[in-house]
Amino acid sequence: MDDYDGHIVFKNGVEYNGAIENGNIHGNGKIKFKNGIVYNGQFLDNKIHGKGRIDYSEHEYYEGDFSNFEKSGKGFYSNKLEKIEYNGELKKNQFHGFGKLTKINEWIYEGEFVENQKNGKGTVIYLDNNSKYNGEFKNGVKSGYGEMFWADENNYYLGEWKDDNIEGFGKYIYKDTLDSIRFLNNIFIGTFQDNNKNGIGLHLFSDGSAIAGLWQNGIKESNFLYKDRLGHFFIKIFNKNHLIETTFINNKVYENSTDITLPCITIIFDKQKSNIWVNLLKTYFGVIKNFYQSSYEECMKNKANERDTYCLNLNETLNVFKNLKILNESINSQLIEN
Repeated sequence: MDDYDGHIVFKNGVEYNGAIENGNIHGNGKIKFKNGIVYNGQFLDNKIHGKGRIDYSEHEYYEGDFSNFEKSGKGFYSNKLEKIEYNGELKKNQFHGFGKLTKINEWIYEGEFVENQKNGKGTVIYLDNNSKYNGEFKNGVKSGYGEMFWADENNYYLGEWKDDNIEGFGKYIYKDTLDSIRFLNNIFIGTFQDNNKNGIGLHLFSDGSAIAGLWQNGIKESNFLYKDRLGHFFIKIFNKNHLIETTFINNKVYENSTDITLPCITIIFDKQKSNIWVNLLKTYFGVIKNFYQSSYEECMKNKANERDTYCLNLNETLNVFKNLKILNESINSQLIEN
């Protein structure tokens, strides 16, 4: 590129040095614009086309493929002031396709792009604590199914996201830091909204105990079914996270699942939303419209009026809890598949 076949200075101040063919800028050359931007590379019939490098300033440049004046194909972009580096596919001057975007000293994203935004599947590694997200993006933020590992807390989440928040159905495995004696690897399986437990969920503790019921913005509300580590069952009633009543359950009392006096959990599913819970287990999980404790007779009356009502008698609930390991494995499998 040191030897040039021609030299042109245009009226607007643009200066070109390089190959000229049949009166056209064609081949390898260098062009300098009045604003200081310099392109060095291939030309085709007076157009920047082929492989080349464009320097916008001493801090910013792009090197790679061009098509009809536009950055299109594969290339590398660097902006030292914004601490941004991109290596991957482009289309019409935008990150588009598969690429790797680095915010220096902050994070690295590798995955799919649409018009300069993260869109599709990708992976982000956060460099300050080595946390990692692997999953779906929409319009630049985490949306859809994704898995997140927080390295500094050893917490792990797999499930649904919306607008960069945990929202929808998911499974959260976390370290209990209440004191040095508590067990690790507690698991919450259920629905979330704005990063909080919100809706029906099941909380499994590593000592074998478990609790299931309705959370509202991370707070326990209403009736919960609780199993202690010895296998005893209780109904616990909460008001704004405060336990106000505990009732011990004698399993043998509830052997007749059609007894109209049997305590019953009534669940009404939201007809407007689909979710992966319903086919797997129409019990405690799903997009819930309403949840409360009633008699079996009251629940069946509700069911006559609401097609998506599910009547879960207490005997069935106890059976669910007796098979927590199977349930957990089934949910985990269903999450990954979806």
